[in-house]
Amino acid sequence: MAWTKAKTVIVASVAVLLAAGTTTMTVKEIQEHRTYPWQVHEGNITEDQLNQPPQIRILPSKFHIPDAYSGDKLLGTGVQAQDVVAAAYNFFTPARAVLSAKLPTGRFDYIACLLGGGM
Repeated sequence: MAWTKAKTVIVASVAVLLAAGTTTMTVKEIQEHRTYPWQVHEGNITEDQLNQPPQIRILPSKFHIPDAYSGDKLLGTGVQAQDVVAAAYNFFTPARAVLSAKLPTGRFDYIACLLGGGM
């Protein structure tokens, strides 16, 4: 009788651990594929993309065609890392940048909009 109870506890524990592990992996996958409201590409930056709450983010891009906006807010989709750096430091000629580290390859989406429009 004790052995039957022990087997039941073991099976129930394995089921709980399996469910917890599956849930953790599912949540992690959903977070990796999450798209933010500003992270869309319709050919031009839209007013909805610019009217976002204060935030600063740099994410791997889902787009291959670059698009960027620079004003009181910075927003770009599908751009290379050097373009993100250029937008952050408010210059658009690569000759002005001297970096001690190699920039990552690939394309990125970024947004920088703070309260009061300051960067």
